[in-house]
Amino acid sequence: MDFSVITNNFKFLILQGLIGIGPFIGGTLRLAIPAILLGFLLGVFVGLARLSATRWVRGPATVYVEFFRGVPLVMVIFWIWFIIPQLLRLPIPEYGVALTAFVIFEAAYFGEIVRAGVQSVPRGQVEAATALGMTAAEAATCPNPRQMDGFKTCADVEAAEKEGQFILYSTDPETNMAQYLAEFRKMFPKIATNYVRLQAGALYAKVNAERQAKQYLADVMQITDMSFVLDFQKRKGYVPYASPELANYKPEYKSNPEGLWAWGDIIVAGIAYNPNLVPADQAPKSWKDLLDPKWKDAINVKVSNSGLQHVTWYMIRQIYGEEYWKKFAELNPRAFDSYVQQFDRLVNGQDKVALTAQYSGYLILKGKGAPVEFVYPPDGLVATAEPWGVVKEAPHPEAAKLFLDWFLGVPGQTANAQALYYNSLRADVPPPPGGVNASKFKLLFPQDWQDFERTHTQFVREWDKLTGLR
Repeated sequence: MDFSVITNNFKFLILQGLIGIGPFIGGTLRLAIPAILLGFLLGVFVGLARLSATRWVRGPATVYVEFFRGVPLVMVIFWIWFIIPQLLRLPIPEYGVALTAFVIFEAAYFGEIVRAGVQSVPRGQVEAATALGMTAAEAATCPNPRQMDGFKTCADVEAAEKEGQFILYSTDPETNMAQYLAEFRKMFPKIATNYVRLQAGALYAKVNAERQAKQYLADVMQITDMSFVLDFQKRKGYVPYASPELANYKPEYKSNPEGLWAWGDIIVAGIAYNPNLVPADQAPKSWKDLLDPKWKDAINVKVSNSGLQHVTWYMIRQIYGEEYWKKFAELNPRAFDSYVQQFDRLVNGQDKVALTAQYSGYLILKGKGAPVEFVYPPDGLVATAEPWGVVKEAPHPEAAKLFLDWFLGVPGQTANAQALYYNSLRADVPPPPGGVNASKFKLLFPQDWQDFERTHTQFVREWDKLTGLR
């Protein structure tokens, strides 16, 4: 190969072509360095303008970014070379044309980098920066959260209303879910609410199957099995969104890293029985009392798809050992999909006792005067969380963020407690009707959720065999 054209013109290529020294108007570095510096400075202002809560500031910046990122650089150069001199009626040197085009073009990209960087700062770092004296505008993940009626949001409310709806995937009972979604619609009547309700295992299988098929239907997901939550996080299924309301939740109630999901409430479970069938002095007083042969063919539990049942199996196994569930299997327990079925069987007299009986279900039925009593075992009540998060590739992302902020705020937490009788983890939200705050209970839940996740396959296999489903 002949490289003589390069060697013979090496001085010209370096001094004039690269550096821009000499009569030749050009030079890569002479153009690139000032274009990058000036483009970055302009991009900082564009990025901050994109984060502004003021529409007349945010709007033009958004138009600028979307426009210049959507056209090729050569077109920008063409416009400046032919159109701008005609408008100004002044000639523009070739170098000035190139530099102006590069600065305008690059600023659009730098602006998006600045905006994304500001919004990606974890909430914990924001709180630390605030503690060091930085202002909220300097430190916040969302520099200007919008104050709504009872909560703050970083969502674009107008865009959420234009999206017009969101779809919630949840394990909550449909009637109760519809109740708190109706409260959301009262505040945002332009946003329709749709939901899919399944047991935890079935719901997780559905969302994964959809994502594998590139069908992105879910906007927000709530699921009661932490093993599924952690697995979905590993699969990068959640979109990072640090809700302004996360500041009201303890670190242990939030994902690591923060902003992927958060505990929306806590579900507590113990033992329930029908007092018309079981006198109080003969009722079980502890988890171990449930091993009494008198409960054979008269006790019910949840199916292995239930995250709460997994927690019960895991915690009681830690307290009493593996022998507990081997003895329990001799009682021929019946497994059901939801707590509604469990309590219906108690009230109708089909079963006498329920293990993993949800405290919320007891409060609902007790409030209606149903024959049901609740037992608080001395070893503690089983507890699990309902983690909530925005799903990646959500079809209605702004509506999803707005709903999550509402739900984690006081209005949503209050509506949830009223509808589902679940306990909120916020100190400024009252307990469910007729109930007491979860802080008054001795709670049993895994301290090592990673270890808990590793037992999922074993639990499903053993529980299906125990309940006769395998």
